[in-house]
Amino acid sequence: MAVSSAAPPVPPVWTVAQASVAFVLDVEPLARPEGDLVDALLFAAVLAANTASSVETPDDQVQPPLDPVPIKTVAQTLGTPFETARRRIGAMAARGVLQLSTQGVTVSDARLADPGFLAAFAARHARLRAFYDDVRAACAPPETPAERPPGAPPASSAREPPVRLANRLIWDYVLAVGAALSPVTGGPLQTLILLALARANIGHLQPQDLRAWASSPEHFARPIPATHLAEMVRLPPETTRRYALALEADGFCRRTPHGLVVQFDARRRPEFERLAEVNLANVRALFGRLRRRGLLDAWDAATG
Repeated sequence: MAVSSAAPPVPPVWTVAQASVAFVLDVEPLARPEGDLVDALLFAAVLAANTASSVETPDDQVQPPLDPVPIKTVAQTLGTPFETARRRIGAMAARGVLQLSTQGVTVSDARLADPGFLAAFAARHARLRAFYDDVRAACAPPETPAERPPGAPPASSAREPPVRLANRLIWDYVLAVGAALSPVTGGPLQTLILLALARANIGHLQPQDLRAWASSPEHFARPIPATHLAEMVRLPPETTRRYALALEADGFCRRTPHGLVVQFDARRRPEFERLAEVNLANVRALFGRLRRRGLLDAWDAATG
């Protein structure tokens, strides 16, 4: 169902939010070729901490040294119980994904050299380009500051964003999304299911339809059966159903004869308006950090 073209324009914050949902759901599966979402988030948090001190290095061809991170810090970053983090990180270390030492945990050398891991890096980098185009279409990206950090290339060099740096900043953004939403939804699994449900419901809508959908979800949303939702998030059907019921009880969605539909009740709407603003700020931070390194010039030049 389409709405009148005379409807007021949708604020960029909501158009960016729609693009952000699609981006997070596209890059998330690339992080868990094995294991589950919680393992993937723990891995991402470890890798982000390991490379935090070298994120601005201009040399993308050399893997920088990894800084070990205490398991307690990883657990605190994700809001995960320490014992859960310790048990899961220990299991990943036993599989050769992570390495444990007296200083903390790091991503293993074997995983960093794994062809599948490197292919996922390239795929996320490509998806970031498409996300940047979506954000540019919705609103102007952060302006280039007058001064660049030491070592940053001049704007005229128009380099492609390095794959390692781009991936590091992608995970900073994804973790920021989780940090903002999980306290509201109840955890990372609930957040993933809610985002997937939203994408299924409104992914087909044009930006000008979003305002009408927010006012009347049942008329504009495309319901999705719980079994199809489980396939989207790669979780067992019973697990998906259980968390979907919890989201319904909290006022995030409702069941219809044709499937599940996101529906924020009145008490939730101001909260999600605030979260949409937070997301826009995080998106601008993501691309702002790339821009400060002069690493968006090639993309800007390609699109004009």
